[in-house]
Amino acid sequence: MNRTSPIQIIFILGICIHGLTVSMGQEFFEIRGRAVDSDSGDTLSVRLYIESETGDFFHAVSGSREGKAIPYSKIRNNGSIEVHTSLSAHPFVAKLLPREYTISAERGKEYLAASKQLIVSRNGEPEEITLSLKRWINMAERGWYSGETHVHRTVEELPTLMLAEDLNVAFPLTAWVTDTQATPNLNSKNPDPVPPAKLIGVDSTHVIWPVNTEYEIFTVNQFRV
Repeated sequence: MNRTSPIQIIFILGICIHGLTVSMGQEFFEIRGRAVDSDSGDTLSVRLYIESETGDFFHAVSGSREGKAIPYSKIRNNGSIEVHTSLSAHPFVAKLLPREYTISAERGKEYLAASKQLIVSRNGEPEEITLSLKRWINMAERGWYSGETHVHRTVEELPTLMLAEDLNVAFPLTAWVTDTQATPNLNSKNPDPVPPAKLIGVDSTHVIWPVNTEYEIFTVNQFRV
């Protein structure tokens, strides 16, 4: 009796799954695009949303080897939905089902958001879109810089996120203390190690100070409050 090798089983299973996916109308098609400054035409780092007509959300990836794409997905019981991708200043790629979509790009508070409607068709050519964002003010030129002291994201993610939001200074919460007898270094509830107290430069106008503690006290002298 001939035995089927594990590799053959995986290959056969892959063919079956692909056939089932296509037969159920779940074949994905690739779109490409980029977000640009409407005045200069330069590619921007942005937060990208892709929502289908049926209310489904999709993430994008970077279309460049040098690029970064950081997905974020929070769907809460109260109906709050936040699904987007933070992109570096490179083209993006997304694989989408044949449907109608709204694709939107945001970049902080100093740019007006841009959106486009897109229909992905089985018979159409690969789609390429450009989202043009208009800058309505430049606060840094006036000597004002944006900052956030309560950031619940990792230090590794922040360079891409900050550029996508055009956030000049970020203080990520690298320690979380819930007991009055605890110290950030020894009893932090944050699973990530606290980085050294050293300024991290993203570029000439965006920096990270990585030592920041959130004191959210649940226990006082061993008593739950």
